[in-house]
Amino acid sequence: LPSILLAFVVLRVLPDSPADAKWLSNEEKDWIRDRMAHEATMSGRVEHLSFRAAFSDPRILQLCAIFFFAAVGGNMVGFFGPQLLKYRSGGVWSDTFVASIFIIPAIIGAVAMTIAASHSDRTGAQRRHVIIGYFVAGLGFLICIIAPNAWWTVFALSFYALGERCAAGSYWAVTTNLMGARAAAGGIAFINSVGNLGGFFGPLLMGKMTDRAHGNYTSGLVVATALVFLAALLSCLLQKPSEAKSLLEREIVTNPPLASGEQIVP
Repeated sequence: LPSILLAFVVLRVLPDSPADAKWLSNEEKDWIRDRMAHEATMSGRVEHLSFRAAFSDPRILQLCAIFFFAAVGGNMVGFFGPQLLKYRSGGVWSDTFVASIFIIPAIIGAVAMTIAASHSDRTGAQRRHVIIGYFVAGLGFLICIIAPNAWWTVFALSFYALGERCAAGSYWAVTTNLMGARAAAGGIAFINSVGNLGGFFGPLLMGKMTDRAHGNYTSGLVVATALVFLAALLSCLLQKPSEAKSLLEREIVTNPPLASGEQIVP
């Protein structure tokens, strides 16, 4: 329902172009128009990302793997987080208290993401934020494995949220920078579709492992920790944007500009 209602708000409020944005000054509008015109000369004659490139380009596959492993590990613990706290508290914590205390990791993650995103934009070190963020998230799950009680588990989950949100904010910036403007739209959709499968496989895997362990979460936590660390290691292998030749640049080289008056068929 909120999505349906907001559709009408967006239709009325969201401007169609910089010229229609009332909050921009004339100088800002001119700057954006010039920037868009420059980008159009670079990407206006480039086809969208093809299925072949999506399934064969190593960088896109690597980005898919990072997102997928991180999502599987995160959802393994996130989906069962309240039950884990109940289990670690020995059943003393009520459902209401568990639901309330579970807000703490979410708040810490939101604050960490805001601060990290700002720092990432200032320094341009998006790749570093992804690497460090996922390593910190993995350490959070590692602490969760050895946490002696429910309060230590809350601390561990908060530590995970801090790292994972720092990584998440910069992950999509790295993704866009590595692919280029025109390829980014299809590439982001493809990577997001593959990565979000973790929302299905993560809880399913944790559920089956917990059943096999007769209600014990340790084995599932070990697997989740390993997956997040694997995402961090794969992030280390990502090329820096300055070193990587984007798909956009590669297609410009292989696809010469169109003749005057020639049109692109989407």
